[in-house]
Amino acid sequence: MSKTKTNAIRMLDTKKIFYKVYTYEPRGGKIDGVSVAENLGKDPHLPGGLTPSPLMCEKFSP
Repeated sequence: MSKTKTNAIRMLDTKKIFYKVYTYEPRGGKIDGVSVAENLGKDPHLPGGLTPSPLMCEKFSP
């Protein structure tokens, strides 16, 4: 899997926001948010109606 930084990660770096990147190998070629969450063992229905993206970031308090 590529370790290239996305624009979203560059924005977090610029603002000095700490994060953790989750990656995975898609099963069956599915890369939609619900499938990604299920493959990662996460709840696909987050509070506020948000759905995780293939690149999920978790903010950490320094």
